Amino acid sequence: MVSENNWRKFKIGVFGSAGGDEMERCRDFARDVGMAVSKYNGILCTGACPGLPHEAATGAHDYDNDSLVLGFSPALNQFDHVNNFKFPADPYILTFTGMEKKGRNLICTRTCHAGIFIAGRWGTVNEFTLMCDEGEGKVIGLLAGSGGFVDSMIIPGLNQTDKTTKATIVIEQDPEKLVIGIMSALEKMYY
Repeated sequence: MVSENNWRKFKIGVFGSAGGDEMERCRDFARDVGMAVSKYNGILCTGACPGLPHEAATGAHDYDNDSLVLGFSPALNQFDHVNNFKFPADPYILTFTGMEKKGRNLICTRTCHAGIFIAGRWGTVNEFTLMCDEGEGKVIGLLAGSGGFVDSMIIPGLNQTDKTTKATIVIEQDPEKLVIGIMSALEKMYY
């Protein structure tokens, strides 16, 4: 039985569509992912962008105001983040990378123990391939049924390449079960 209080503090990235058609359909999925990360004592990390990652951050914060939510901004500073990128500042503890979106992706994926992928477009594929290349010591969670590139490209492509990853991959349709599977895999891996 999974206890809500016995998880160590793992950093769980949430990656997915920053806008587009998936927003209305996946908003609740993303919020549920964020709530589950908070419920199981994880630290939620995103690229500090709008869309599904922000919905997950909001879900974590709504579940518990004291949840740690880290945002890795592509901007140089708070002014750049809010005024030039037009990205949300709350509920994040922001780290300003000044490395634009692709550079920010590398820092965020390297910081995380695991990444959860919801729907997504090309930026999400970039984050997914970064986590795959990191491999050993990483857990990749795919929210099946969320649409976007997760369902159309990533899941179908897992067995269609001769380059494999050393990352552990967990696929689930239920957001909470996905987080539990990721946390369980991390516990086995690290403890």
